[in-house]
Amino acid sequence: MKRLLKISVTFLFLLMGLTVSTLLLKKYNTYFKFGNFFKDDDCGYDAYFLGSSHVLNGIFPMELWEKYGIRSYNMGWNTTPTATSYWQLRLASKLHKPKYAFVDIFFMDQNIKCNEYAHQLFDYFPFDGVKNEALKDMFPSFKDRIEYYFPFIYCHNNWAYMNMKSFTEIEPTKGAELRIDVKNAQVFLITPFDYDAQKESIGLEYSRKIIDFCRSNDIIPVFFCVPYPEQEKLAKWKNALLEILAEENVAYLEFPENIVDFDTDMYDQNSHLNPSGARKVTDSIGRFIVDSLGFSSDCGSAESEKWNADLDLYRKYYDSKIDEETKLENVFMLLNDEHYSAEISMGRELLPVEKKLLEQIPHCKFKPNSSVEGNCQIKIYRSVDGSLLCEKHF
Repeated sequence: MKRLLKISVTFLFLLMGLTVSTLLLKKYNTYFKFGNFFKDDDCGYDAYFLGSSHVLNGIFPMELWEKYGIRSYNMGWNTTPTATSYWQLRLASKLHKPKYAFVDIFFMDQNIKCNEYAHQLFDYFPFDGVKNEALKDMFPSFKDRIEYYFPFIYCHNNWAYMNMKSFTEIEPTKGAELRIDVKNAQVFLITPFDYDAQKESIGLEYSRKIIDFCRSNDIIPVFFCVPYPEQEKLAKWKNALLEILAEENVAYLEFPENIVDFDTDMYDQNSHLNPSGARKVTDSIGRFIVDSLGFSSDCGSAESEKWNADLDLYRKYYDSKIDEETKLENVFMLLNDEHYSAEISMGRELLPVEKKLLEQIPHCKFKPNSSVEGNCQIKIYRSVDGSLLCEKHF
C-alpha cells in the first residue's frame, strides 16, 4: 500500500512539474509576440493584420491608434502561409472578434499549411476544440503534432536562456517588429496584369476559407500585399486571387503607386520595409479603413486610457531606438516622423542616399559646417514638448 502511495505521489509531482514547465515554456516561446494580445483581455480590436514578415515589419498598430483611433494587432510572422493565417484568425477571433481581417497574399502560392514557426504562432493560444482542429489540419500525423500538445518536447532546451525578462517584458508594438536599416532595393519588375492566372493552391483554398469564416462571423475581409519589389510569380497568383475576390465581392487594397521609396524605405534589398516605409503603408491603411470601410470608433473612455498608456510606452520605445542607433543613415530614416525635429550640422558632402533621406525629414534644420566635431552632429528633439531627446556625433 505504501509503495503504491509513493508511486502515485511521485507520478503526481512529475505531472505537476511537466504541466508547469510546459506552461512556462509556452509563455517564453511566444510572450514577446502575443503578450500584449492576451494581456488586453478586456479590450476590443477593430482589425487584425495576418500574413508574412512583410506584415510583421510593415504595419504599426500603435500608429493606427494614435492617428485614427483604430485598435489593431499585427499577427504577421516569418513566411506564414495563408492556411496558418486562417487558423490564427479563427483562434484570435474567439478571444477578440475584430471588425476587419486584413490578409497578406505574399505566400499565396505556397502549397503548405504551416512552417517551422508554428510554435511561435500557436503555443500561446489556449487549447480548445478550434486549436485541436487546427493542429489536426496542419499536422495530420499525431507524431508531428504531439509537440504542440506538450511544448516541453520542443522547448525544453529554452530553460538555458530564460530569466525574469522572458516573462515580464513585452515590446509595446502590438505584435509589430521594427527592422532598422536602409538598403537600396534591387531593380524591381511590375508584372503586366494580363499574366495567366494560377487556378489552384493551398493558399487560394484557404483564402476562400477566410472569406467564408469572415462572412459567417460578421467580419469584413480585406486582402492586400505590402509593397515590395514585385516578382513575376506573385503577380500570377494575385490575378487568380483577384478573380476569386471579384466573384465574392471582397475588397483588395491596392496601395498608391510609389507609396514607398525603394531607395530609402527598405530594410533589405528585395523584401522588408524599414520603419520609414512601414509608417507610410500604415497611414495608407488607416485612410482606407476610415474612408473606404466607413470606420467609426466604439472605444470607451476606460479602454482609450489603456491604449493611450500603451501609446506612451510605444513612443518611449521608439525614442530608445533613435537614441541607441549608431548608423547615420538609419538615424535620418527614423527621423522621417512628425514626432521629432532635428538640427543637423554636416562637416562633409552628403552621400546620395543621405541627401534623399534628409529630404524626407519633416522637421529639420540643416547646415554645412566644416568645423563640426566628426562628420556630423545631430540634436534631436521631441515635437510634443520641444525637449531634447539626444545629441549624436558621427
